[in-house]
Amino acid sequence: MTLGSDVRTIAIYALPFTGGAVMLFVIQFFFLKYATDVLLLSPAAVGMVFALSKVFDAVTDPLIGTLSDQSRTKGGRKLWLFGATPLLAVSFYFIWSPPTQNTLIWVSVSLIAFYVSFTAYNIPHLALAAELGSNPHRKTRLYGARQMVETVGMLVAFILIQAISDHPDPGHFATGLMLAMALGMGLLMLGTPVFIRERVTHAHQRALVPSVSEIRGSSQITRLLWVWFWVFAAISSLGIMGPYAAEYILQRPDLIAILPGGFVVAGFLSIPIWITLAGRLGKTLVFQLGLIGGAMLLLTLLWIPATDTFLFVALIAGCGVFLSAPSVLGPSLLADAAQQSATKGEPERQGFYFALFVLSGKVGAAVITGLIGVLIAAIGYVPNEVQSHEVRTNLLYILVGLPVFGCLIGFSFMRRADASARSTSPGKL
Repeated sequence: MTLGSDVRTIAIYALPFTGGAVMLFVIQFFFLKYATDVLLLSPAAVGMVFALSKVFDAVTDPLIGTLSDQSRTKGGRKLWLFGATPLLAVSFYFIWSPPTQNTLIWVSVSLIAFYVSFTAYNIPHLALAAELGSNPHRKTRLYGARQMVETVGMLVAFILIQAISDHPDPGHFATGLMLAMALGMGLLMLGTPVFIRERVTHAHQRALVPSVSEIRGSSQITRLLWVWFWVFAAISSLGIMGPYAAEYILQRPDLIAILPGGFVVAGFLSIPIWITLAGRLGKTLVFQLGLIGGAMLLLTLLWIPATDTFLFVALIAGCGVFLSAPSVLGPSLLADAAQQSATKGEPERQGFYFALFVLSGKVGAAVITGLIGVLIAAIGYVPNEVQSHEVRTNLLYILVGLPVFGCLIGFSFMRRADASARSTSPGKL
């Protein structure tokens, strides 16, 4: 494959996913605060709604992954991308336009529909890269490109968050803005199924139950699922707590977009570095370095004054640099594991493997979202009010403690990996 066609394939695969990232991260990182401060819903209730919607969505992950593997039609996984996109856009808009009555029920149903629709796009999209990548390095480049556009989408999401937060009528403004975003981002996401050339080789797969048995017998895949549970929980907690940190810890609501934006931009810029280091040092080692570096920088936040805004933002940005390593290399490691499984005589099951991978992250995010909702209610947080010193301190402990715990537990799972899952030479794992 020529360099030009390789770049074209990577661009067509990755760039349209920006639309999905924008919609996902606006909800992931802001809707909890929007629901409590604008819709005036209970933090604990909304946290539980998030948790339940993600758990419900997670139940569908293995089914969608297996059906994606078993697609027998000429369109293959592309049909999933075509079908999921309009459902994703509609449910995204409905989340931001609830009626004045039965608001919590409307939000719950819309969130469930959104996450299921996102799964129907995301899992076939992840599996598609595993099939397009002919070697470990190309897989890393494909997933690295996807992570880069995902971080761009995250940055756009934080710009939208800041715009809504600064508007004098955030409820009315958000409804109109999210309608425009649903239409625009939905059209963008259609770019991949329209232009990508898919290698359709995934017919005649096994049933779902034997696949679960296969996973249980694979220590490498099982380990990656546990690692991703903790890593995604850590990253999700940072995103959710970001708006609270800006407005109530730093007492700078004008930094609601800047604080997480620094995290996103720094992570975006560091992705090529991690791709290069993974080729030289091995993916597993670089993955671990990212987790330890991110945890150490986060702990530093406990010893700096909240008045030192510049250092606070800089440390969050540095954390973004380190945590971009596991974000890029996690899917690539799983694709390698799927390829190794296929070489041992198992059928190609990229969709099912990535379904379990995504499921583990969703469960981690669901657990951490519900926990955050309960914790901020328990510490005496009052929406739209100046918080006491004790509440601000406790918010800082939540901001730092949850992701550090997730990083360290994820690191411990990687350290306990068997020798076959580690890099034996540069450029492999």
